Amino acid sequence: MYLVLLYGPGIVLGTLLGLRGLVTVAVAPAVTYGVVGAATPLLGKLDIRWNLGTAAVVFAITVVLSWLVGRFVRPLLDRWTGRGEVPDEATDEVPADEAHRTRKILAVLVGLGFAAVIGVVEVLRGMGSEGIDSVHQGWDPAWHANYTQWITDTGDASPLRAGDFQNWSSHAPTYYPSAIHALGSLVQQVTGQNAVRLINMDMLLITAVLVPISVAALTWYVSRRNALATSLAAAFSASFSIFPIDQIWRPALPFAIGLALLGPVLVVLLTGVTRHRGLIPVAALALVGIASVHTSVAFCVAFFCFWWFVVRALKPRRELVGEFLALAALGALAAVALAPQVKGILSQAGRVATFDWSQGVSTIEASRQVFGFGFGDDQLAKFGFHTAQTTQYLLAVVVTLSALVALRHRRTAWLTVTYLFFALLSVHASVPHWKIIGLLSAPWYNDPWRTAAIACVAATPLVGIGLASLGGLLRLPGTARPYVAIGVSLVIFFASGFGYVDQNAKRVERGYRPGVLDAHEVEAMRELPRVTGGKGRVLNDPYDGSVWMYAISKQPSVFTHYDVGVLSDDQWYMVNMLNQWDTNPAVRAAAKRLGVRYLYLATDEIYGSLARPKGYLGIEKVPGVKVVLDTGTAKVYQLPDLG
Repeated sequence: MYLVLLYGPGIVLGTLLGLRGLVTVAVAPAVTYGVVGAATPLLGKLDIRWNLGTAAVVFAITVVLSWLVGRFVRPLLDRWTGRGEVPDEATDEVPADEAHRTRKILAVLVGLGFAAVIGVVEVLRGMGSEGIDSVHQGWDPAWHANYTQWITDTGDASPLRAGDFQNWSSHAPTYYPSAIHALGSLVQQVTGQNAVRLINMDMLLITAVLVPISVAALTWYVSRRNALATSLAAAFSASFSIFPIDQIWRPALPFAIGLALLGPVLVVLLTGVTRHRGLIPVAALALVGIASVHTSVAFCVAFFCFWWFVVRALKPRRELVGEFLALAALGALAAVALAPQVKGILSQAGRVATFDWSQGVSTIEASRQVFGFGFGDDQLAKFGFHTAQTTQYLLAVVVTLSALVALRHRRTAWLTVTYLFFALLSVHASVPHWKIIGLLSAPWYNDPWRTAAIACVAATPLVGIGLASLGGLLRLPGTARPYVAIGVSLVIFFASGFGYVDQNAKRVERGYRPGVLDAHEVEAMRELPRVTGGKGRVLNDPYDGSVWMYAISKQPSVFTHYDVGVLSDDQWYMVNMLNQWDTNPAVRAAAKRLGVRYLYLATDEIYGSLARPKGYLGIEKVPGVKVVLDTGTAKVYQLPDLG
């Protein structure tokens, strides 16, 4: 059902807006998210709840608008390029004969299926025995699970009103892109799945479905429909640790989903700019989609397009002016659709730019990590969160040689340039030298892991292109070339331990092995509604894993994320002076306003680095406080009656 809701609307709208063939399927999730991202801010302003009924009405309206655009606007835009109907694939100039085309599609499907199997094995092995019921131990998943559950319960999916969730007591405004949470809420309403499962399904979706399809779409486009290159690139897409694996266990979920949608969006965008400008509306809608998933991915599109245009402009031609104008028109159209979110986006820009994820390593070591596709524990060691060094030398060699091969043709050279650009940004983010370069990585939190992941998006298609070119470079007979490419690929696959599957599974495991949460604490959270009667909010330590409470048991807590946001005065009294309950009337008054009757405390802290709030220390000694639930590593205290 998740796949139906994710792909179904996008396929329908993409078809109405002029897409044909497999590219319609590939870009469908971005189009679906585009509708969600454009609608939810407007619904929030009108105080209309987001639910299945509202989503159905939004979809119906969008279908009508798409039909009108496809019927009347698209032909006018196509005249701009002097072309008519889009062929079966948006990247086909002349459709191949049916049998040949079928063989190509089957070859690509083999690569996609191979990657899907590898991706599923990596993620499920990493999740452990509980599979998709496992609770992630990292920083961000609790926010995404809780936010999804909150949208389901309240119907408020506007990204401009995320503060109503995070800062429910202080009412401080917060912007957060909500497209994946809003769609996840619909999945919840249809299937009844809990939010923990939804987040884990996202992890599987990224690795086994979205990334392979994205890589295949981009490779198909830049290689001029080379099925061998496309299949091999897709097959290796689940083998890279930096992306998608490291963006799962860290994790950076919305960023990873947005990045996994980048390939098809670029294909439709560049096709619309160069050859079929009737596709500009659907490209703009897809761009809105990935911006609504995570704003920083829109900057990825901008830089990919910039280097594509620079390389293309090396050979002056009359079409360049028209292509530049088409790019500008497409960007303007997307900006109009994103206009309701602009204020919120700008409100976060300054905060994002201030992040510093420098690793304190040498430039040589930073380069080894990026170009060797193997980050280690240098960055997260200060949080007590260790990972093994995992340089992927075989992939590094293949990418390096393939990048050189790609430089021979302008159609592929821009991918090499883009790969090098983001790889160097990642090195600089690890070892900052020049402020002006730091400004370029600001949209990605100055994070070497994120910029390296973007570089990986450009590098992965190069693997397929390089391997498929091997026979030609060796001047082998045409019939032997595919077998050589496949043979070398199999050697790499087996020599790397089945595509680094064990290594990647262990990295996913880093995010799921018991840390801040254990089974006894999860058990306590599941028991909470019975203890509290489901009434009020449970006071909690924001750093001991209890922020998962709402997603696990639907029991609202005072703090819903490790990042506590803007504290209200009442929350301040709780975390700083709760242990003065019997002597300070202001503490009791604050608890009454918050609706707090219970306190949940567990033993561990996130990454072992954040201390227990001082107001909770010695709470068991306060007269009238009693333990009502004890599972060994978690306790629930009932606070004295407020009268």
